Amino acid sequence: MINSPPVIIFGNPRSGTRMCANILNLHPDICITDEFYNVQMLSNFANRQIASFIENRVDPGTIALRKELLVKSYWIFRSNIKQVEKSFTSKIVGNKTPRSENFFDLYEEIFSVNKPIYIYCARNAYDALRSIKNLKNILWGNLPFEEIFENYKKSYRIYTKIKKSYPIRTFEINVNMYNEKNAFVHYKQIFDMLGVDYDDEFIEKVNSLAPQNTLQRVKAITKDESPIKELTAEEMKLISSCKEYAKIKESWSFAS
Repeated sequence: MINSPPVIIFGNPRSGTRMCANILNLHPDICITDEFYNVQMLSNFANRQIASFIENRVDPGTIALRKELLVKSYWIFRSNIKQVEKSFTSKIVGNKTPRSENFFDLYEEIFSVNKPIYIYCARNAYDALRSIKNLKNILWGNLPFEEIFENYKKSYRIYTKIKKSYPIRTFEINVNMYNEKNAFVHYKQIFDMLGVDYDDEFIEKVNSLAPQNTLQRVKAITKDESPIKELTAEEMKLISSCKEYAKIKESWSFAS
């Protein structure tokens, strides 16, 4: 865990980040921790801890690595107890948080020794925004639709910047291109990049994992019995008439 790159899973809300985290967590050497949105607080926390180190007791050459370990440890100990236990033997620790792409510059600063592996999860605007609109437990669902759509487009702009800056370290999971019978094909290059071993049994385990965090399942968990609301004609038109989204749709081969 000490000398390994963190895996940062992000993207628009309701775009498959949970499924991605669950698949990576199937591997015994990978621990993807629960959502944490205040990345600036993480950075400040690590910096304060480092400033408290007693001189001559800590090798200055290890400071940057210690900062990375502090942040990973914080991720772990605020996650569920199963993840805490798993982290003791995991080689790689990461985090899954929708929209945390907004803070990729901070991740680059925090993890200056072992540079992050970024995984961006993508989904077409109609399905993602419809799902956000229906979930009362998601803060973004209470925003005006125009603002939700703008946040969606902003997310892709940031992803484009990350991909351009760090192409070797940035991977994509396109939910709308997902092959449910062979999910592993979408993750093989990620596992290979991380340098972890896998066999046919593990591949079968990935391929057999059912879709996670569906709209119906989340509404059941949150006891939200309200009927599913579809996008209005006005909302549909806002998406379909947007030139920026037309480019996003084409680049990702979104069918709708």
